[in-house]
Amino acid sequence: MDLLKNKYRFRPFLLVLGLILTYNFLLLTCLYSSGIATNYANVYITEPLIINNEYNLSSIVGKQLKVTNESSQKIMVAIVPVLPQTDNLKKNYDFIPNTNWVTVVPEKYYLEPYQTGFSDIIIKIPKNKKLRKRSFQVNIEIYGYPTDKTGGITIVPTLLLKTMFSIKK
Repeated sequence: MDLLKNKYRFRPFLLVLGLILTYNFLLLTCLYSSGIATNYANVYITEPLIINNEYNLSSIVGKQLKVTNESSQKIMVAIVPVLPQTDNLKKNYDFIPNTNWVTVVPEKYYLEPYQTGFSDIIIKIPKNKKLRKRSFQVNIEIYGYPTDKTGGITIVPTLLLKTMFSIKK
């Protein structure tokens, strides 16, 4: 009789354990199936840029910024120029003085599952002689926001691109 009691005592435990394992499997499946990819990583512009000029990174690199939705859900892509964190700044480069130097066109768009979108990154060097002979870094963050509201915790895949350039004498 005691053996029979112990058998039934473990049923709630096994049920809870089964639910936890199922939840973790579903969560990992959702996380694994979501993400974004890009064709840019670190971009070093080797030719010095000239003050009071505008540059399209697509022309310099030879290809547009490409963002691919690798998830099974529709996402909104947002591409935002940001200042580098101190620990993220490359040696011999300064923070870009203002993220307004960088424009992304388009900066937001929607991508269906496994669809690809393209953007141009424009860098405009202001007219300021104090910028000459200096090297700068700007980071560009790419976010892939899910468009379906699930009511749970939302994990937003993010990519970080680093762009480094120098200003001509």
